[in-house]
Amino acid sequence: MFVIFFLIGEINEVIFEAMLVKKPGLNAFSKDGEFINGLQSHEALVQRHVPLNDAKVRIIVRTC
Repeated sequence: MFVIFFLIGEINEVIFEAMLVKKPGLNAFSKDGEFINGLQSHEALVQRHVPLNDAKVRIIVRTC
């Protein structure tokens, strides 16, 4: 799912950026019957106040 924003002006930094990334070398997922355990094979990469050039997640479309 993508969210599209139409902004007028200049973007200098990303205030908050997060990605869910699969960890390398872990075994396949096996469901536990007593608790939610589906994300052991993933980690969240979270960054704050990222310069726009260093941001990992972005789609920029110029409309000028």
